[in-house]
Amino acid sequence: MKKIINFKIILIFALLVVTYESTACDCEIYSDKKVYLSEVDFVFIGKVVELIRAESIDIEIPQFIDTVPKLREDWKKMYPDRYYAKVIMIENIKGKKVMSDTMFFTSEFTNCDPRYELIQSYLFFADRLKDNQFIMTHCTPWGKLEDCEEIIEQLK
Repeated sequence: MKKIINFKIILIFALLVVTYESTACDCEIYSDKKVYLSEVDFVFIGKVVELIRAESIDIEIPQFIDTVPKLREDWKKMYPDRYYAKVIMIENIKGKKVMSDTMFFTSEFTNCDPRYELIQSYLFFADRLKDNQFIMTHCTPWGKLEDCEEIIEQLK
């Protein structure tokens, strides 16, 4: 009986390891940041003024989750809450002036997408989707404003 329980625990662990979603984003960032100016619709400094919780996909939590200590917390880390962002443009570096006071940023919710923080300013490398919706372009040197001052100087 004990061998069967140990086998089940090992099997569950193996299934979780095999299906675990990697949180790494593998991108190569060019040293010449001006390369990105031709690859995106907009480059600007903006501030996140609102976070909007995306309707989460109903992910059914398996029944065995509560049988292993701390497994529920690990499961939640794999499927965190996801947010869209409303952003105001502070300084335009490249792209047409946007006619709206706020820009709605969607997400594909991949590991390369930013996790926005409310009232935080960022350097955005964005593409226009449709109906005044935008998305941060993957594999660009976007980031928090305080971390991007050198990049901004290279782009101007």
